[in-house]
Formats: sequence, C-alpha cells, structure tokens
Amino acid sequence: MTDNVIKFHSTHRLNNQSQDHRPSPVKSNIPKWFLEKDKHAKNKDGTYQLIFTKGQDGKMVPTRMPSWKSCPALLDVFVSGYYLFTPCDITIKINQKDFEKKPINIDLAGDWGIRDGKNGFEFCKLRGSEEDLPKPDGYYEIPYTWVLNWSAQVPRGYTIFLSHPINIPNLPFQTMSGFIDSYDILTGGGNIPVYFKEGWEGTIPAGTPYAQLIPMKNESWKSEIIEYSLEQMQENFKKYAEEYWVGGGLTYYKERDWDKKKYT
Repeated sequence: MTDNVIKFHSTHRLNNQSQDHRPSPVKSNIPKWFLEKDKHAKNKDGTYQLIFTKGQDGKMVPTRMPSWKSCPALLDVFVSGYYLFTPCDITIKINQKDFEKKPINIDLAGDWGIRDGKNGFEFCKLRGSEEDLPKPDGYYEIPYTWVLNWSAQVPRGYTIFLSHPINIPNLPFQTMSGFIDSYDILTGGGNIPVYFKEGWEGTIPAGTPYAQLIPMKNESWKSEIIEYSLEQMQENFKKYAEEYWVGGGLTYYKERDWDKKKYT
C-alpha cells in the first residue's frame, strides 16, 4: 500500500532563498514548556504527589500522580499534523492615525512585504471588515489575512483541517479554522483570516508557527445517542475505576485504546 503523502508546493519566490521556516511536522516543534514539564505532579516542596492504585497482584500501592503531561490526548495535539511558520519577522504597531479603519500597522521584514504581483505578494495584509463574523474576545474587530506561501496537497479522498496552532494560547494572534480540499496543485497558497490581539505591540519572530494542518480522511458519519440511568452510569464508572487504572500511575487507556500518531 502506498504511503499517504502531503506535498507542500512553493507559491512564493522567496521560499527558494532559504531552507529555514519551511513546513514541518508538529512533533519536531514541541513547545519548550511541554518538553520541560515532569510527567508526574509535584508538591510545592518538590516531592511527588502520591495516589493509591491497584497493582498487578490486586493490592493497593502508592504511585506517583500523573501530571497533565501524561495525558495521551494532550500529547497527540503536539505530534499531529504539520506547522506553517512565519517566513520573516513581523513587527506590529498600533496605528494612531487611522485606527478605526486599520487598527495596526504591520511591517514585514525583507521582501515579504512587497506588493508586486510579478515578484511576489504581501505575506500578511489587511483583510478588511467582515460584517457579522464574530471575532475572538480580546482581538481587534477588523481581521487581517495570511497569504500562504506554501500550498498543501493531499491524496484524493482526504482533506486538510487548518487551525490556529492547537493549545498554543500565548501568541498575539488567532488564526481562524477551516477545512481545505486540495487534491490538485493549487495556483496559490490561499488566504487565511487572522485576528491580532488588542493593544499588543512587538515583533513576531520568523519561524513562529501560525497554522496547524492535519490531513483527515473524508468519510460520512452518523450520530447516535446512548442514554443511561444513574445506576448504569455508576456501574460504568466503577468498571472504569477497576479495569482502566493499573499500577504505575498510568491509565489503561494508553495501553489498550491509544493509537500512536505518525507524521513525518
């Protein structure tokens, strides 16, 4: 069986001038704060928090309390898909002269700010007012846009979920989410709306992830609702407590149900 391949097609001449800041797997760019976190929770004095879990012999034994880093669901976010990165430094300053129409001025380093259609395009620019489109709280009402310098292509039968880098809340912007069907090579990278944080001024460094792309298979789904009585829910919880927790402070979910995600 042929491996699934996502292809990133260059749509800007400046991509050829450097190997830096090209699309790459999210797992190669895990945030430092995630990598440095201990997998087990600690007390203020530095000792590990302990809980009692059932060991292999059925006896209750003290084990280290898992921290949020031990959650496979959270880990999956930082190993799934691919990042798109800002190709240059982006300096943001509040526009004091014409704030109502254009709240901030954006300075793109190098030639990434040119508007010459023959040589390239402006990587980030004003999108303009989007009537009745709710904005994220704490962000300017007028959106800007990323003009993507890479166009992603996936095999037929798959689509791309594009979003703000998931669980990266400390960026001064919010990229909007959407699905992209891209079976054929696109003539351009596309425009993705982005909102900038109110009152923020500074420089977004080149190489900052601004979008996360996750290929997904196109499939039809149906939904089904399953209701339980209080007694049934209590029984379900009891079963979970007895069967899913094992010695070592790790859930049985990771050993039994979790599938490791692979993106290279």
